[in-house]
Amino acid sequence: MLLLSARDRMPVPWKNGMGSTVEVASGPPGASLADFDWRVSLAGIHGDVPFSLFPGAERILTVVEGRGMTLTATSGQTLQAMPDAPIGFPGETAFVCQLHDGPVTALNVMTRRGSPAGAVEVLGPGAILRHRGGVTLVIALRDSLSVVGQLLAPWDAVQLAPGDVELRGIGTAAVIRIG
Repeated sequence: MLLLSARDRMPVPWKNGMGSTVEVASGPPGASLADFDWRVSLAGIHGDVPFSLFPGAERILTVVEGRGMTLTATSGQTLQAMPDAPIGFPGETAFVCQLHDGPVTALNVMTRRGSPAGAVEVLGPGAILRHRGGVTLVIALRDSLSVVGQLLAPWDAVQLAPGDVELRGIGTAAVIRIG
């Protein structure tokens, strides 16, 4: 198990410069925005802004703090991003977000097409995870959470080793699986 502490993350500008994000983890190690196979990040969104484009990537966005937002594409397509409900969309779709009622924090999982796919679910305490292969990350969202004896504060994460894992504590977690 690898601890990925929130205090070790540094904010970086979005690709389009309209916001900032912190990378939780990416692969392969040392990958940049141009050459990642997968990337997990958290972004604070404070206003109605266009999202960055990531051609060739699939995105899964989950509002993990705040009331949600509407994503509107230039084609007219709309998606509702509601708390704890992952939504997927192609990285080349030009979306503008409209916040529902104040700022949000969004978990963003991106995988390159042709690489293993990503999945996100939000779980409460007591959940049992079965990690058999690929990459599994657990991010503490609200309140504290214990994973394999490691206490996680909000926004801390762990990358799991294979096996069964129980989430303990009072918090909720985002579980990200790649592959």
